[in-house]
Amino acid sequence: MKEKFCVKRALILCRSLLKQCRQKDENDQNLIHICETVIGPALNSADIENTGLALECVGLLTLLNKNIFSNYAEIFKAILQNTDPVNRRDRIIALKSAIDGLIVHGLVDEKTSELF
Repeated sequence: MKEKFCVKRALILCRSLLKQCRQKDENDQNLIHICETVIGPALNSADIENTGLALECVGLLTLLNKNIFSNYAEIFKAILQNTDPVNRRDRIIALKSAIDGLIVHGLVDEKTSELF
């Protein structure tokens, strides 16, 4: 239980940090590395709340770099195609992230053009 709350706090901090990053700084590898080490394991977590927070962080992270958006487009597509009513919140987050990414970066490649 303690680990769950620690991960949740780390994800909330990561989300807050990403919300304040308005510039596309592709050279800020430290930010990307920190977020990926926190976000990556949480995406595969059994905890639904932490998975949702991690997905929000991924959506914000993809706005900073079009290559990252291209890489995570497959995840958004898979979530959007899943019709399981349990993950409705994840589908909403994935849809928002996909639309935001398309607005910011446009159709980057074949992966992103297949989102819709």
